[in-house]
Amino acid sequence: MRILSQSLPAAAIAALTIGVAPTVFAAAPPDVTVMEFFHAPTGHYFMTGSADDQRALTSAPANLSFLATGRSFAAWSENNKNRPANAVAVQRFFNPATSSHVFTSSASDIALLRSLPIASNPKGFSDEGVAFFALTPTAGRCDAGARPIFRAFNNRADGNHRYSNELKLQAATVKTGFADEAVAFCSTGVSSDASVEKRAGTPRPTGEDVTISGAVSGFISVSSFNIGSQTVDASQARFEGGTAAVLANGVAASAEGVLVSGVLKATEVKLSFAGSTTPALVDEIHGFITALGSTGTLFVNGTAVDISHASIVRGTVAQLVVGAEVEVHGGFVNGVFVATIVQLDDTPQSSVSASAMGSAEIDGTISAFASVASFRVDNQQVDSSNAVFEDGTAAGLANGQRVEVRGNVVAGVLIATRVEFKRARVDAGTTSPGSSTSNPGSSSAFEATGTVSNFVSIASFTVAGVSVDASAATFKDGSAADLRNGASVEIKGTLTGGVVRATSVEIRSSTSTPPTGSAGTPFEATGNVTDFASVASFRVGGVLIDASAATFVDGTANDLRNGVLIEVNGSLVNGVVRATRIEIKSGSSTGTPSDGTEFEASGTVSAYVSVSSFVLGTTSIDASTASFERGTTADLRNGVAVEVRGTWRGGKVIANRVRFER
Repeated sequence: MRILSQSLPAAAIAALTIGVAPTVFAAAPPDVTVMEFFHAPTGHYFMTGSADDQRALTSAPANLSFLATGRSFAAWSENNKNRPANAVAVQRFFNPATSSHVFTSSASDIALLRSLPIASNPKGFSDEGVAFFALTPTAGRCDAGARPIFRAFNNRADGNHRYSNELKLQAATVKTGFADEAVAFCSTGVSSDASVEKRAGTPRPTGEDVTISGAVSGFISVSSFNIGSQTVDASQARFEGGTAAVLANGVAASAEGVLVSGVLKATEVKLSFAGSTTPALVDEIHGFITALGSTGTLFVNGTAVDISHASIVRGTVAQLVVGAEVEVHGGFVNGVFVATIVQLDDTPQSSVSASAMGSAEIDGTISAFASVASFRVDNQQVDSSNAVFEDGTAAGLANGQRVEVRGNVVAGVLIATRVEFKRARVDAGTTSPGSSTSNPGSSSAFEATGTVSNFVSIASFTVAGVSVDASAATFKDGSAADLRNGASVEIKGTLTGGVVRATSVEIRSSTSTPPTGSAGTPFEATGNVTDFASVASFRVGGVLIDASAATFVDGTANDLRNGVLIEVNGSLVNGVVRATRIEIKSGSSTGTPSDGTEFEASGTVSAYVSVSSFVLGTTSIDASTASFERGTTADLRNGVAVEVRGTWRGGKVIANRVRFER
């Protein structure tokens, strides 16, 4: 067996093209795992579905320097007679002159390589037979349910290809000097192991997705058009608000993806309603302010944004300067992006000196309270007028209240992005619920405002970290039926033995309140399922959902249950969202996922021990080899909101990315 990398001389590369054939899926699952290996001395990549090859490579002496990259994809063996009818053979050839292999399913490729036999050409190829069977793209696009396997060429005399099983990996590989050669073939499943990939020393996906919005121009095909001045290839993208057939010059669209050789390879495209005067499904621009226009207008990633009616969060209007990183929510109305929310994601680079500006986090007691925009925490001046409040509201700010504040210091003032109330408020002279000095047998008057969590029944739920029994309480501005996770309440009662026996419960905001908007208003949200009764009746973020007519992605209706993280798309009709699409984000199986299963979820960190041991929802996470965005490992702690991506291994998730949701 020759243990070498797949490659092809540059002269032959120009003559090769990828074959196209329609894809038909069969019931039989793939029975081959094609693994990728890296040869460090030559910088070559090699892939094989042969179990013998894989055993030899993984047990080879260290001086051979072959390392598994942790990347693999699913395929079918030649002996699998129940493979998809239109799966095609991927042929394997060997070139002794370059000590390398090449894999192809194209009939023209195969004919060319066979026309260059070793016997008559010292740089020829020997045909080593069928490597595996794979699915081929149709017009460069994989069918629904299939994942693209991209090909890149190293642009060197010792010609070598890499087959990437992820778009971000393809982008990272191209950045090292490889030429993008688009989609080679398709697979029904891909896998990665971040810790193995890191040890191999190969390019790993880094950075965030790029999102741009605007009107389509220069349209040639789904794989070649412009949004603003950015060229977009949406051949592998998922479409919302329409199909690829809707794309045309003048259509308002938002594209999210990664940059490969200056082209935005889109993974998701959202389209507006043609001719509509209402906000389109295009609802988010994430990027940097590139210019300031007239009053009420700024430019994000080159797109003009009307912020005259927007709410500014995590900052102030004064911080909207060139260079600031922002996330803008809204939609295109008659060709103009009208923002409803502008969120600052990073400290803007204004005229304030670097020494007077920086991120900060303070845990302490409020003093010198004048207003929500003026108070001190441990002698630090704080302005929380645009902050998000947790376990309480702005009305709860008062001298003596302990809080944790996060934000950015600008000109000596901490501009808060988040304020968390650290304990419930009890009468003077008593100890806090969490105090170790409180007498378990004593009673204390108790009052707190916060959000309901861990709801089991009216007699068992949590507010501000304290267990509450409201079975004997009177209710104001609502009833016991309004108690559920996410409801904002004010509790009054008596603390006894660590449990508050509530005498009154005021419903500040019930999660059952339907969203506002006219019938047919587009709706999109991501959150955990609560109050599940059936596929036609459950809630996400307190909004009632009917998914009886929805299309399900990455799961089925049977996966819906309380606690499952989903993305909902649909429209609001009479206070109920009629879902058209449900994407299962996590918790999509009733058992433990198999090793290699990809994982993605958002939530709050709990049971934190270390970076390699904490819990998200009910899932154990090891982030010791992950890349971190919008924060570092030092920011991980209980209560922090994060988004985690990774792979199941040994009953837990080995994270390859952790993004702080601030």
